[in-house]
Amino acid sequence: FAGIAAPLLLEAGLSATVFIVTDRAGLTNEWSAAADEGLPVLPLMAWDEIESLARAGIDIGAHTRSHLRLARVSDVKVLTDEIVGSGAEIESRIGVRPQSFAYPYGQLSDQAASIVRDNYERGCTTEMRALATGDDAARLPRLDAYYLRQPRILESWGTPRFARYIRARALGRRVRRAITVLAGA
Repeated sequence: FAGIAAPLLLEAGLSATVFIVTDRAGLTNEWSAAADEGLPVLPLMAWDEIESLARAGIDIGAHTRSHLRLARVSDVKVLTDEIVGSGAEIESRIGVRPQSFAYPYGQLSDQAASIVRDNYERGCTTEMRALATGDDAARLPRLDAYYLRQPRILESWGTPRFARYIRARALGRRVRRAITVLAGA
């Protein structure tokens, strides 16, 4: 992101938010080998890169301290430390308090959403759809850039074709999730 995407986004005058797992900054995305089996291990940005991006105009958001599956955490102290503590760490490192939070794996509980609502302007899930009037600011949908890589998809933004594409991708996600649940049953 720091070396390729951010310079292109900034040059084009586009805004972006990058979400930081604070305890893993400068390390890799190996937060849970069992949960993330099959994903490539990739390096994560170090604090100097994160600070440089913030100075350049990239929004820095919080993504917990350790990338826990928040929906599985019932201890309020742990939830608060992961959610609020990650924002506090970002602020202490780069001098800017994050206004955005992204739930790891897009999973959340009512308790996690409440903590996010009390500490951030917005919280992002992985629900794949466009924003709608009245959406809860602590449970916003997100269009993952991964699905916008194909030629002409992003250019079709706002058209019926784009809406159909997003609905089809969202349906595919729901089917995969259902298959995963059934396979585990």
